[in-house]
Amino acid sequence: MQVKTEEATKLQLDWGLANATGKRVRYYLEYNALAFDDCEDNLYLFSHTDPAVCMGLTAHLHIMQQATNGSWRVAGRRQGSSHVICKTGLTLPEAVARCVIAIRLGDEFEVPDELGVES
Repeated sequence: MQVKTEEATKLQLDWGLANATGKRVRYYLEYNALAFDDCEDNLYLFSHTDPAVCMGLTAHLHIMQQATNGSWRVAGRRQGSSHVICKTGLTLPEAVARCVIAIRLGDEFEVPDELGVES
C-alpha cells in the first residue's frame, strides 16, 4: 500500500527509512517491530529512533531547526538537485526519517499491507 511521507506512522517510517537506506528488514508481528533480515542468531531491531541510525543520516542534511513548540524541521537535497526538500516531525529522528525518505523515495512510498494499521 502507498503511504504519504508526511502521514506515515512510526512503523511505516521505519520501513521507509530502511528501504531508503538500502537495509533489508522484515516485519515481526509478535514484536510489532522491524528487524534486520540478515541476522540468523539474534534479532536486531531497526528503528528510525535509534541514535546510530538518526545521527548517521544527519551529516547528509543541510538544515535542522527546532521550533518553539519542540517540533523539528529538517531539509536536504537530492544528489545533483538544487531543489530543497523540507520535512517536519515531532522529534528530530522523525523529521530526519521523513526528510531522508522524501529525498530518496518521494512524497509517497510503498509499505506492506500489514503495516497499514499501527497497534
